[in-house]
Amino acid sequence: MFRIAFALVLVAGLLVAPGKAVADGPPDELLDAIFPVLRGKKPASPPLQNAFLPRPSGPSDPICGLSKIDLVQTRGDQKRLFHLLADPRLGNDNQPKTVLIRLNTLGVDVDGSRRAYHPDDPFGNRCRSPADDPASQICAVNSLGNAEIRVFEHNKRVAQYAGKSSGPNPAFAAAWSSLWTEIAARRDQWVDLQPYFGARTPQDTRLYYSRELDRAVTFNTEIIPFKDGFPCQHGNQRNEYFIAATTRRDPPPPASASDACRTAEHLDAMTIPYVVLPPAFTDIKVGDIAIGIASIGGVERLAFGVYGDQGPSRQIGEASVAFVQKLRGTSDIIKNNSEAVALQIETGHRPGQAAMLGILVLGGTAAMLGADYSVENIERVAREAFARWTAQQAGRLRACMSSARPNPLKGSPN
Repeated sequence: MFRIAFALVLVAGLLVAPGKAVADGPPDELLDAIFPVLRGKKPASPPLQNAFLPRPSGPSDPICGLSKIDLVQTRGDQKRLFHLLADPRLGNDNQPKTVLIRLNTLGVDVDGSRRAYHPDDPFGNRCRSPADDPASQICAVNSLGNAEIRVFEHNKRVAQYAGKSSGPNPAFAAAWSSLWTEIAARRDQWVDLQPYFGARTPQDTRLYYSRELDRAVTFNTEIIPFKDGFPCQHGNQRNEYFIAATTRRDPPPPASASDACRTAEHLDAMTIPYVVLPPAFTDIKVGDIAIGIASIGGVERLAFGVYGDQGPSRQIGEASVAFVQKLRGTSDIIKNNSEAVALQIETGHRPGQAAMLGILVLGGTAAMLGADYSVENIERVAREAFARWTAQQAGRLRACMSSARPNPLKGSPN
């Protein structure tokens, strides 16, 4: 999935799991490079503040029936807005229960997919030709950087790509390969940061340090979960894809609560149509029905899915491969990261761009699925929920889209 910037990871944290800590601790310079805020080398960013504020900009469309509201995000003196349409019966703190968001961009999330990340395909580019078969060889569809895996060498971070317009960085490939060889061999050199940070110890990142290699790597355990001190892989095989988590829609049964590698609660981005929302939406729950609309090349399509993953805090406009493909009217097998990125939908007037693009999320509808998140059940329930929402006004969705203001991926300054 295309996730939050590394700066957020530094303050998000490190999960300390059972296992012997490395005998030789990491040097101070390495800890400074990985955790500059906690080490006092860089000031902490101001906290992100979210507020939903009704927008006094004229009456809402009577056919649409939704009210104009802004999600206002502030961080220090920085301010960004997302212009929304929401159920007029707002919840606590003006939290919307149903929301329509018109978009300029719909990006692609691959988390939850079995093929999201593979240790032997760090750039997601091994499969390129039509003859490449994802069923018989390694064909990751995302890069390790998007899983927030960060590599360090000689106390400096190694960039995964040589530059914005450059290809994969050979130095990253070499450093990662050497580190993964040790990790796959179950060399227990995970760092217990509790002695370094005490009560401030972060909770969601694991740090592996090899003194012999003079290299280190960090994992975000909210994206790639850990069990028994090592990253989860499908089938518990060290040559398999990593398990890529999506936000759990239901608590796991007590019998499996300790199994971090369980995949039943994650939604496969390749097959399940879902959208991603930031955590600001607290009255809309993972599993609620989501409908997408796009008009591309004069063809208008709807995608019926769910709110399936909680994503970056400061952007709106991301959905699973299956959701985006429904809006594009395609079902091609995605072989690599470049093909996944190319699925992204932009608005505009060029071929392949959308004249209209948006998502509608119907809060309070997750229970209708009855915990059955199969493709067939999601399609059936979503169509039923949408039919009820448009029962009084057949053109309600189009009326809402016409009265909504489009949003850039990261909002607008005013």
